[in-house]
Amino acid sequence: MIQKTAILFFARTANAEAIAKNWSQSSRKNTAIANLLFDQALSTIHYTGIPNVQINESLQTGNNFNEKISNALSQFFQLGFQNAIVVGSDCVELSASDIISAYNKIENDQNTVGPSKDGGSYLFTISKMQFDSKEFKDLSWCTSNLNYELTCFLTNRSRQEVSILETKLDLDQDIKKVKADLIGIKSTLSFILVNLLFLKFFLFSYTGPTISIEKEPDIYRRGPPAILAA
Repeated sequence: MIQKTAILFFARTANAEAIAKNWSQSSRKNTAIANLLFDQALSTIHYTGIPNVQINESLQTGNNFNEKISNALSQFFQLGFQNAIVVGSDCVELSASDIISAYNKIENDQNTVGPSKDGGSYLFTISKMQFDSKEFKDLSWCTSNLNYELTCFLTNRSRQEVSILETKLDLDQDIKKVKADLIGIKSTLSFILVNLLFLKFFLFSYTGPTISIEKEPDIYRRGPPAILAA
């Protein structure tokens, strides 16, 4: 019997993310940052022990972000899940406790939103019954109004208050513009990441593995998804 709730890891692979994001003028730095963020997010997801589905750029369909995330949720619910915990790879502060808290609440029919400092959302939950592809697609994705609109949407669809997590940093802009926020992060893992981003040795190439998910006909994974280290 399929589990009721799972994580939807909606993220590009690290290599694709490095090309798409403009964190710095150095492609080497962009690749290093993308690998660090992707590895951290995937490790955090695995640590929760919650079943997860990854939909990266090879499985995403649509002409823009709005269509892609809406279509990804449609794919996710077609697998038989009733509740989605949606996260990406660009929140440096995402923790297992954030995800587990959201899991416990959505299992009891309460939604959760994690607001990011730029007005977006680093985590949200939604049930199959609440999901409306057209309305969801029409939200102001990739703007500073997204978190407000998403919270209103979930409140209206569920007819109850949404649980709000701590506001955290989404690393989706020039590193220099968010350096002060990064330095203010107190968690140990994030502190390590901050140091990697700004120490001089970071100018050299990243030596960690590039993570990619095996593309299989069934994109549902129970527990940690299969990974290939290149």
